[in-house]
Order: sequence, then C-alpha cells, then structure tokens
Amino acid sequence: MFWEHFFRLVKKHAMLFLLIPLICGFGATLIARHEFTSSDPSQNSYYGYKQSILASLGAYAPYAFMEKGGMLDGYIIQLTRAIGREMRARIDIVSRKLDDTQESAIIRDVDVVLCMVQTERTRQYFDFTKPYAINTFTLVKRKGATAPSDYHNAINAGRFVFNTDGAYYELNHEKISNAGLAPTAEDALRMIDSGQYDYTVLENYTAQRIVGMMYLENVEIAGDTDEIVEYSFAVRKGNPELLDIFKRGMVKLQNTGQFSKIQSRWVEKRFLISQSSRNVIMSSIMIGVGISLFVLLLFFVWTVMLQEEVGIRTAELSSEIEVRKKTEAQLLANQAQLIQADKLAAIGTLASGIAHEINNPNGLLLLNISFMKRLSCDLLNKLDEKKQDEEEELAGIPYSMLKEHLPNLLNDMEVASTRIGEIVEDLKDFSRSDDKEWREYFSVNDSVRAALRLLEHNLRKSTSNLEIKLTPGLPKIYGSIQKIEQVVINLILNASQSIDDPSKRISVSTSWNPDRKEVSISVEDEGCGIPKENLPVLRDPFFTTKRDTGGTGLGLSISDTIVKSHRGQLDITSKVGKGTKVTLYLPVLDEAELKDDNEKLS
Repeated sequence: MFWEHFFRLVKKHAMLFLLIPLICGFGATLIARHEFTSSDPSQNSYYGYKQSILASLGAYAPYAFMEKGGMLDGYIIQLTRAIGREMRARIDIVSRKLDDTQESAIIRDVDVVLCMVQTERTRQYFDFTKPYAINTFTLVKRKGATAPSDYHNAINAGRFVFNTDGAYYELNHEKISNAGLAPTAEDALRMIDSGQYDYTVLENYTAQRIVGMMYLENVEIAGDTDEIVEYSFAVRKGNPELLDIFKRGMVKLQNTGQFSKIQSRWVEKRFLISQSSRNVIMSSIMIGVGISLFVLLLFFVWTVMLQEEVGIRTAELSSEIEVRKKTEAQLLANQAQLIQADKLAAIGTLASGIAHEINNPNGLLLLNISFMKRLSCDLLNKLDEKKQDEEEELAGIPYSMLKEHLPNLLNDMEVASTRIGEIVEDLKDFSRSDDKEWREYFSVNDSVRAALRLLEHNLRKSTSNLEIKLTPGLPKIYGSIQKIEQVVINLILNASQSIDDPSKRISVSTSWNPDRKEVSISVEDEGCGIPKENLPVLRDPFFTTKRDTGGTGLGLSISDTIVKSHRGQLDITSKVGKGTKVTLYLPVLDEAELKDDNEKLS
C-alpha cells in the first residue's frame, strides 16, 4: 500500500519531485566549485594524478610521460622545448630514469638533467636554475598503523623505511640513523605491505603512482607532509654558457607569459589542492552525484510507469479494435449467409413446387409404362401363337426386330422415369429446411451418392476420369444428411472447377478409422492446386479466387461451419500444379457419448 501510494504521488507531482533534487544537486555543485576556485596555490601542495603514466624519461605525468605513439610530452618537455625556441638552441632529449638522483649524478653523456632535486651530493656535480615546480612529500603507512602526530620525531624509532634512490633520503639522509633502507620506492612499499615496517615518505606524485599501480592491500596514503621538494634544471658544472641559456630562457618565458600558459595547462589549480579541500570537494561531488542519481531514478520510475500505462491502454485499444473488426467481419459473414440462406430457401420453395409438378406426370408415366410392359408382353405372346410373319412391319419396324427391342425400350423408359423421380426427391431433400427433427443417424455413403446424382451432368462435362471408392458397411453418424450432402457438393464442385483438362482425375472416397472412431470423406483432384500462402485463409468468409466467375467466398466458410457443428474437421492439402485433396473427418458417437457431448456444447 505504501509503495502504491508513493508511486501515485510521484506520478501526480513528478515535476516537483524532479525540481527539488535538481536544486540540491546544483547547490552541491556550487559548493564544490567554490572550494575548487578558492584554493590558494601558495598555501597548498601539488596533488598529482592518481594514476601516472610511467615514461622512460623518468618523471611521471603531468611532468613527463610518453604517449602511445612514442612521443614524449608533459610539463617539463614543453617547458624545455619552449626554452630551446626562445634561446634558438637545439635540445635533444635523452630518455633517462631522472628520478634516481644518484644515477643522474654520475651520468657523463648528457649536458642537462631536466628534472633534478638539489641535494648536497647533486650540487657537487651540477649547477641549478630556479625551481620550475614545487611538490610535497607524502606519508605512506601500513593499514592499521596509527599515523604519528609528528613524524620527524618518529623517523628513528625503527618503524620507518626509506628508499635510497628517493629525494627525501637524499635531502635528509644525515638525519636518518635508525630506519630501514630499500633500494627503490617499490621495495620500500613491499616491506611495509609485508609488515616489516609501518611508514615511509615519498614524493607526492610518486606515491600516488606507485601505490595505485602496485595494488598493495596493506598499504595506504596517510596524507601530505609539511616538507616540500623543488625541481630544477641541472646543468653539469663547468658549463656556465649552457646554464645561462636555461636561466635566461626561464626569464623570457616568464616575461612573455608562456611559462604561465604551460604551467596552467599541465599544473593547474586542480593539481594544487590540499587534502582537506580535496575531501570537501569530493564530498560535495559525491552528494551531487547521489542526488542526481536519485533524480534519474525517480525520472526512470515515472517514465517506466507511464510507459506501462501507455502500453496497457494501447493493448486494450488494439484488443478492442481487433474485437470490433472480427465482430464486423462476422456480421458481414452472417449477413451474407442469411442472404445465401434466403436464396436457398427461395430455390427450395421453387424446387418443391417444380418437384410436385414433375412428380405428377412422372408418376403417370411410371404407371403407364408398367402397364405397357405387361401389355407388350401379352401382345407378343399372342402374335407368336398366331405365327406372325417375321418380315411384316409394324410401325415401320420388322416384327422380328420389334419383338427383340420393345421390352428393352420399355425398360429404358421405366429406368429414366425412375431416375427423374430420384433427382426430384434429392432436390426436395437438399432444399428441405434443417430443423432439429431432421437430425438423425445416417451413412455418409448416402450423402455422397445423393451429391453425385445431383452433380452427374456437371461431372460429365468436367472430367472423363471420375473415380468413386465408397467403403461398404460404414458406421452411421449423427447429424443432418442434407448438410453433409451440401458440404460434399461444394467440395466436388470446387474440384470440377479446378480441372482444365477432362482427362484429369477426380476421386471421391469414404473410409473408416476404428482407432479414432471416425469416418472420412475425401475429394481429390488433379487440378491447378492452391498457392501455399492462400491455405491459411481458405476458410475465411469472402475469400475467393473466383470472384470474376461469380464466386462469393462463402462455400468453404459455410462448409467449415457445418463440419464443426458435426464435431468434425476439414483437412486441406494442396500443391500448385499437382492438385488438391480435401478430407472431411466426422466422429462416430454412440448414444451415451452423444448425450455427454450435447451437454458439453450446451
């Protein structure tokens, strides 16, 4: 209930919920900007990159580093190149490990060391310019160890370790008497990580780079110290002209403003922020980010809920439209079926009247033909007794020929008259209204035979290759014999209309499947076939490919409805150019099954 109420409130006042966090986030950003811009470079130490790029030059970003293409770049590199341009001097930069002051002091093949710290030892070999950069030292400690309040007094307590290649050791080695020594900063950090020592002091940007790269789980940065380290250009002693080039070059760069531009690009105020200011800024940024994420979350929730509502409503509308379309199509189909039923009813009425008019004279013919057969038999017998002349002509026919053919003529007349009576009765049955009292048990063979009698003339015109296979003794099904006859007539008519060559075959057959307890009626032809894409829509109302020749598209639709009302199904298989086979499956139900099935349908 709470969340439902909350989401309703968010939906109702979405803009208010978005506006308040945005204002808070904007305020946090202003606080961070104030702390950022108010930091005083003269009172704060350099705070270098968290992740430095190790270049073969020896210094680390932003002072010097090597790009992916192998080009050297950074604060010192650009400053050196600018001095060369101002003083018209070519300066070739040789890649060295310049943060190792001992190694630098004994290099004999270079004239200038670009990044060097002034110590007692280095001053023996080099002359220095004014410092171009100032950095602080950083106290690094083992996790869990308490940072000393005054590390100067704790240096000789046995818990510190110093790297002998570092600037701090070079500057303060005379003060260090009881501390561990390591050849490199990496070795010193490993000794702290292993628990041998608790503390060390490194240059700020060196500590940031190495701690970040080595991923030591037991080592952390405690904070900046109050000591600084200055970096200068170092010129080998005995080279005053070269020293003058760098000194005057620095002065020119400062006078022209290039020094400030280079410094602001590489060592901006963002590298001159104290630890406390950094903490305030980071806290403000985190608050702003958190608020922004909360706003985005609310906006996302509101958007998702809105999309869900739109999706639900769209689905409802689509469903309503689909139902309406189906209803309209069904109404049209029902209307067409009513029209068709009305036509059939009218035809049935006419057929009943015509059948009555035909039956009366046809009954008289049958009666007279029967009398004439008896009469002709007696006459021929009498004439034979009187030894009638065989060559004498009666009605222009020799007596011998008349005696032979007259019984056959009368039999043919009786058969034809009987055929007329059967056709009339089939028409009357087919046009009879399908009331409930006409539903009965019947054999599908009777329906097929009646359909074939009605379509005999049509089939004679369509094909000379009619094949009929009716399985004898089929179980009877329950339903409307004239409705099943209507389906069979429709299937046979479709088959005959698909044939364009009288030599092609039409096959009508019936069968019984005792396992499935169903009888089947199959109508197969060798006609044009049905395209694959039309098979799924054959039973749809008004679908027809014979509209130009009077097709309504209701034949199979009505037939399918009739079959389903008899609890059966129509199966249609076809291949273009080969023909079509339609099979009608009808279940055989006993009285108990029929009663149970009727109860389910009701």
